[in-house]
Amino acid sequence: MSWTLQLGRPFGIPVRVHVSFLLILGLGAAQWAAPHGARGALFGVLVTLAMFACVALHELGHSLAARAFGIRTKQIVLLPIGGVAELDGKAKKPLHELLIAVAGPAVNVGIAVVLAGVLGASAVAGLVELPTLSGLAPNVVTLGVVLLIGNGMLALFNLLPFFPLDGGRVLRAVLAFWMGEHKSLRVAAIVGQVGAVGLASWAIYSGQLLLIVIAGFMFLSAGAARSAAAIPELVGGLRAGDVCEQGAVVFEPATTVHEGTRALLCSPQTVFPVALGVELVGVIGRDRLQRAGGLVPLSYVTGIMDRDWPRVDVDRPLVEVLELLATTRSGIAAVYDAEALVGFVSTELVYGKVIPRAQRAARTVPPARREVV
Repeated sequence: MSWTLQLGRPFGIPVRVHVSFLLILGLGAAQWAAPHGARGALFGVLVTLAMFACVALHELGHSLAARAFGIRTKQIVLLPIGGVAELDGKAKKPLHELLIAVAGPAVNVGIAVVLAGVLGASAVAGLVELPTLSGLAPNVVTLGVVLLIGNGMLALFNLLPFFPLDGGRVLRAVLAFWMGEHKSLRVAAIVGQVGAVGLASWAIYSGQLLLIVIAGFMFLSAGAARSAAAIPELVGGLRAGDVCEQGAVVFEPATTVHEGTRALLCSPQTVFPVALGVELVGVIGRDRLQRAGGLVPLSYVTGIMDRDWPRVDVDRPLVEVLELLATTRSGIAAVYDAEALVGFVSTELVYGKVIPRAQRAARTVPPARREVV
């Protein structure tokens, strides 16, 4: 993700923070500076950093649970509205998805329990005096109280049954035991969008601007999930060989990026093979070639091509190919019939041409006779 800075690699997982995070630091400083001056501003920054450290631990909980089921985490990104763990794949069983979903809130519950125990024991022993919510001062005890409340609220909020929150993923996992993977996602996404509208309405009424942004993000994410859930129905009868493109324009290793971009003008291909004689040595997606054309036009295409791509059988269902492509860097797969290269399938081809064509067909065919061919 662009505009991010890497903070570290705990357990080998890159943790990055978006530069817009500075806005939250500013808001935290301003909130505490009003009643407590410069000392309060510094304390506000400390509280914000500590709370987002808990958010990072929340995402690490998801990531480590996913690792236990063989799913790698590409990275964790901290944003002003929270954190995102980008998993390289998805759970194969509903129970695994459920455990991955609850692992994050469980971390926050654990932090809250530890803080409650430490603060409670200290208060009973007379070592500290717990402040009231109206009498919070910038000190260590207040930091503990704020983190206790913050982690409790973070766990409760994330367990709301609104996709893509963790609670929505739990709902989807539970429904998947009876409905299957795609129908359960569709139902959970609908519930998520309804919940997002309700949350936005309450946020507008109460004046919680950040919550309005979060609700908007939830609505859009749930909508994207609804669209994704409909894809298997649209392409369910298609195989890799039915949609792959032949790659009529083939580059040589000595082809420059500028020459390659000129080929875009006369070819609708989404994938351009790079071959040395009869040997395939690389593939380039159309989007990547277009971007490189404005940056390194005099370089050779070998500098921007992908040298590693999955190989799929011509009869492999397109739904499975899409799941495979989602885990690849290039989004391109080579389609083979036995040992003969037939063509290529790319996410750009499927989402840009195949799915829109299937959607148009679905709208024009009467429901009783609707099918994708």
